[in-house]
Amino acid sequence: MLIFLPVKRQDSVFAEEILADLIQQGYTGETLLAEFKKINRQIRPAVEQIIREADALAKVASENYRDLTDEIFGSDDEVEA
Repeated sequence: MLIFLPVKRQDSVFAEEILADLIQQGYTGETLLAEFKKINRQIRPAVEQIIREADALAKVASENYRDLTDEIFGSDDEVEA
């Protein structure tokens, strides 16, 4: 048996924060809805950009990584000797 359930798609985990901020700024009615939609559309691209930047930083860090463990704690060869 297969059971299909609708996927709840939450475009923005920041929806409550966005709405609270817009209300605090004085938006109401249709203007509030329009501003919310505009800002909500900007969230995903911004998060994706942050992820791309983090991936690039991680790549550079991994290429330049130098394991100092042996220098700090000594190697296994030194312990046995």
